[in-house]
Amino acid sequence: MGAFSTLRVTLKLETMFRLIADTSFSLEYFRDANGFTYVSPSCTRMFGYAPDEFLSKPRLLEEIVHPSHRESFLEHLRKAPRGGDSARLKLRLICRDGRECWVEHVCRPVLDENGSCLGLRGSIRDITQYKYDEERRRAYENRYHVLAENQAQVVCCWLPDTTLTYVNEAYCRLTGKSREELMGRPWLSLIPPDSREEVRSFYENLAAEPRVSLYEHEVAGPDGVTPWMQWIDAPVFDGAGNLLEFQSIGRDMTEYRKALRDLQDSEERFRAFMSQLPALAFIKDDQSRILFTNRYMDEMMGSQDWIGRNALENLPAVVAERIMAEDRRVVEGGGPS
Repeated sequence: MGAFSTLRVTLKLETMFRLIADTSFSLEYFRDANGFTYVSPSCTRMFGYAPDEFLSKPRLLEEIVHPSHRESFLEHLRKAPRGGDSARLKLRLICRDGRECWVEHVCRPVLDENGSCLGLRGSIRDITQYKYDEERRRAYENRYHVLAENQAQVVCCWLPDTTLTYVNEAYCRLTGKSREELMGRPWLSLIPPDSREEVRSFYENLAAEPRVSLYEHEVAGPDGVTPWMQWIDAPVFDGAGNLLEFQSIGRDMTEYRKALRDLQDSEERFRAFMSQLPALAFIKDDQSRILFTNRYMDEMMGSQDWIGRNALENLPAVVAERIMAEDRRVVEGGGPS
């Protein structure tokens, strides 16, 4: 390739690179020991200062750095790596109109073929909206954590593969494990082995078809205790509708389930006793509708589908009214007259 062709290619590349830099949304610059030699036009839109102001004032960039960040910025420039890597720093700048904006500054030295430093190539990107969004997200997370930590109920968040991403103190007490032991661990491993596959099947289906669900299962607690927990599981989606994780709130149902079993046992014993009672007996509600009859009544009076019928329907009106009055007296806390 001749010298003219080489020069033409070089000029074409320079023009292309200049066009890219001039139209960049970020502020692009190059500076040497004497100051700026190039600053992209975006500086006017971003900070209110024209390129010529940077070119004529070598330390303008340092001057508009927020005072609280200035020292760290100077240190950042001094320690810019020479091995080809970039140095990054997030800081605040003060615009011409007094606004403060958050930026990310990236820089790297430019070396010649002999390894000598020609200057510093820098890029400044406005991240103000990102920082505000991040602060709002952190504030929301802090409020959520305060609320969750002060809940008497058990709270956790987990990925679709059951990996725990958050647990509150109540969850730690439930499992007898610290937050450090639980975070990053699949909660499925905390399910007793004999019921694990059933629970796994339910939650694989839930992950495939995310929805709010109510489910009960046992959890392996401390000292060999396996409490029954009722969980409300709610999916969390991103802005595009993709499933991120699940949030679960649980309450201990162990005592409730025990009380229910005791009640069922008691009812079974009562029915067995009433069925064997050698006397006519039945149970009715406050409207005299029959709810239960024992075997003796069925044998003595015949099977007449008593359940649901009015026990007083075949009695004289005066007698029926007197019985109803006695029933009301008993229901209201008094005894029979």
